Amino acid sequence: MEFEKDIESYLKRRVEKELGGICFKMTGAEGVPDRVVVLPPSGRVVWVEMKRKGGRLSEMQKYQHARLRKRGAEVVVLWSRSDVDDFIEGLIANK
Repeated sequence: MEFEKDIESYLKRRVEKELGGICFKMTGAEGVPDRVVVLPPSGRVVWVEMKRKGGRLSEMQKYQHARLRKRGAEVVVLWSRSDVDDFIEGLIANK
């Protein structure tokens, strides 16, 4: 089983090395997604929640994700390295 921190590190590596993006770690605000990805050259921002397979979103996370989406923010939840791969490939395809 993959640990959430390992999937998160994998996301950060791929975003920074392959896309030239920034992958900020968010802390201190309950329920806010784990990472904020900023992509060049557009400055596109994606809020990324990391979960391991079998994990679940807390009610506070669901609430915060809904608040962000209501304001037009892009929020994704990634559950595995495979999900990270699909996310990165989607970003590359839509550059």
